[in-house]
Amino acid sequence: LVVIEDACQAHGALYKGRPVGGLGDAGCFSFYPGKNLGAYGEGGAVTTNRADFTKSIRMLRDWGAERKYHHVLKGYNYRMEGLQGAILRVKLRRLAEWTDARRANAQAYNRQLADSGVADALARPIATVLATGHPALDSELPGGGWPVGAMVEILQAQSGQNEWRLLLPALARARSGPVLLVGAPHMPFGPGLAAHGLAPERLLWVTASPPAARMWACEQALRCTDVAAVLAWLPQARAEQLRRLQMAASEYAKLLFVMRPAQVQTESSPAVLRLLLALQGNGDDLRLELLKRRGPPCLQPLLLPARIGRLAALLARSRAGRKAGSARPVADRAEHAARAFVESSDALDRAASLA
Repeated sequence: LVVIEDACQAHGALYKGRPVGGLGDAGCFSFYPGKNLGAYGEGGAVTTNRADFTKSIRMLRDWGAERKYHHVLKGYNYRMEGLQGAILRVKLRRLAEWTDARRANAQAYNRQLADSGVADALARPIATVLATGHPALDSELPGGGWPVGAMVEILQAQSGQNEWRLLLPALARARSGPVLLVGAPHMPFGPGLAAHGLAPERLLWVTASPPAARMWACEQALRCTDVAAVLAWLPQARAEQLRRLQMAASEYAKLLFVMRPAQVQTESSPAVLRLLLALQGNGDDLRLELLKRRGPPCLQPLLLPARIGRLAALLARSRAGRKAGSARPVADRAEHAARAFVESSDALDRAASLA
């Protein structure tokens, strides 16, 4: 596989600390006057570390000549004028300074227009939305929720760990109808889902293993009128296959969540919304990076609480009690747990109280 970078307007840019133009087998830069490093006429450059590419490109730009008057292939007259090269040498010295100035100008525009509804505002969603159940996340998503009729791609180092915690609040409020699971790595725990409001009898689990079978199941489910949402684990899906799912979700107005491994985040994706999901450090909170959304980039990761407010408060009181006085009489601790059990109406709170 040969990788050729389109870096025509990326002069000076870095990707993970490495300059663009040196990531693939070759990089293409434009020096058209309208570019951020532009000459006063036509011009361009190709960067490569491959000797065979270097030889071929030099011949192609000069009528296919290997040496003077010795043409070994069909080439072109693509030699840049010396005057343009001289101009670019002078401008190149100030490229970093000009890039910093452009960034500062962009930040100034964002600050000045932040409340105008013009700049730094999230784009209108292409479809209706369903609140995620996480206020911090809703505030960062176009329309304030998961897009209905579009694909959401969730990337993790290991699937099956955190996606349910992220999606359950919305799935519990989704319209009535089956929630189809395609290729789920583990059998869902029914009582846990029910405690969050998602009835286990709404789940349909398709255990297809071949990638083609999973894709077929997803497409058929998206076309089904009764299906409320599709959750698919597709680690081997290709971009064109995901594009078909995106089109089907849009045509039939379905919730579609696709789980894929974290290492594909550098690949292109047709998903309208793309998230990188992990645990925060050694804790239980979810760490969420918005890799792609409609609107401006989200520069800071989001932290979503691991537990609902009442349960978190109850567990905190329990831990504080254990630290403050393990010598407290057993009867007093039992009375405290019984009172919490009676006062709480949430199934998870009651379970935590009994524990």
